[in-house]
Amino acid sequence: MWRDQLSEARNRYAQRNVELKAVLNQTLALINQSVMVESTLQNSMSPAMAASLNFSRGLSAQGLN
Repeated sequence: MWRDQLSEARNRYAQRNVELKAVLNQTLALINQSVMVESTLQNSMSPAMAASLNFSRGLSAQGLN
């Protein structure tokens, strides 16, 4: 009985591990796509707009924004 319970717990853990990996992979794919879109948009910006974006990021990095 104890072995059966242990086996069931292992199976549940393995299934949860698979589900978490799928969610993590989906999140990473979304982040990578967002970075790609942001990079594309930044390359098509005017120099003044790019400077404003960099300034805003600098403020955010320092916790001022």
